[in-house]
Amino acid sequence: MTATPPEDLRYRVALHRVHRLGSARFALIERAFPSFEAMWRAGASALAGAGLDERTAQELLRAR
Repeated sequence: MTATPPEDLRYRVALHRVHRLGSARFALIERAFPSFEAMWRAGASALAGAGLDERTAQELLRAR
């Protein structure tokens, strides 16, 4: 992903506010999903498949 489409911006901002989701982990999931909305809506298994550890995936799920 390079530029963030306007409809995806709110998801990108929300993801940046997730505890434990720093630049390295963010880069992992950014490469794994087609959009920030897809990242936001992903389940625990998809987040784990993207490379997130269980604790970080749970933080993202709680942030919703």
